[in-house]
Amino acid sequence: MSEPLLTLKGVTKSFGEKKVLKGINLDIFRGDVFGIIGSSGSGKTTLLNTLIGFYEPDEGDVLIQLPNTKGQPALFSIFKNRNDVMRAFGFSAQKPSFYMKLTVQENMDYFATLYNLKPETKEKNIANLLKLVGLDQDAKALGQNLSGGMQKRLDIACSLVHNPKVLILDEPTADLDPILRKQMWDLIQRINKSGTTIIIASHFLDEIELVATRIGTMHAGDLSYIGAPSDLSKRFSTVEEVHLQTVPGDYKSLMKKLGTKALGIYDVREEGPQIIFKTKDMKKTVVKLLGTLRSSKETMLVLEVHKPYLREIFEKLEK
Repeated sequence: MSEPLLTLKGVTKSFGEKKVLKGINLDIFRGDVFGIIGSSGSGKTTLLNTLIGFYEPDEGDVLIQLPNTKGQPALFSIFKNRNDVMRAFGFSAQKPSFYMKLTVQENMDYFATLYNLKPETKEKNIANLLKLVGLDQDAKALGQNLSGGMQKRLDIACSLVHNPKVLILDEPTADLDPILRKQMWDLIQRINKSGTTIIIASHFLDEIELVATRIGTMHAGDLSYIGAPSDLSKRFSTVEEVHLQTVPGDYKSLMKKLGTKALGIYDVREEGPQIIFKTKDMKKTVVKLLGTLRSSKETMLVLEVHKPYLREIFEKLEK
């Protein structure tokens, strides 16, 4: 694996007597979509604010890899080199940071000016970003007249106008309906494919599981797990779920013949026309189930195996 783009070393942060971050160590690699998941009060937002340099840690440091004066890659502390380093970051908070009384174009111009972009660079970046986020036809619309989803997209576009290496998003799909959330996740993936490393805090665990290359689970100010979502499933859960539908659907008789206790089957329930249950030995269960169906009067219509969702595993880690 390549050298990390962003490194947290022993980052600790307290507010009064409460220690919110407890010695966080983390590497973020170039091209990552890194998802930070955790319940309210776990320290997610504090971690993001420390990553972006809004909060300075009581102990530890945050380092980013940037070219030095000789053009060679080197690690710089974001707290000791703020003016040079902060251009490498873009940040979109839960609430919009653009100006509601300005148009889409005026907001983009304003944020580009903050970074002293050359006129030709500013014009090119704004045009490309408005097209990327789907607001190229709404450049003259006031921020306050945009829908919630459009406001989120404008906020992200403003945070990308200076072409940062790292984009940090705090709950980017909060307050959006399912269709708009899907559109937002699609946008995040397009931004990542354009070369931007992305760090996301979100409580939509089943959705972040689909876009994140790696995740970190936060609990009581610490990252209890760092790795791929699929590895989390393998590490913390051996239980899989069977969804079965047969006709005529005499499930009570079928489960009795199957022998649930010997196969480690539990949490059996009927939902609509299906019976759903969990098992600790999927291979043996499916083999026995198929044999039982062949010798019974039941005709199988649906047989699906579901691996545990990230949300279910996280709930176990929280306990």
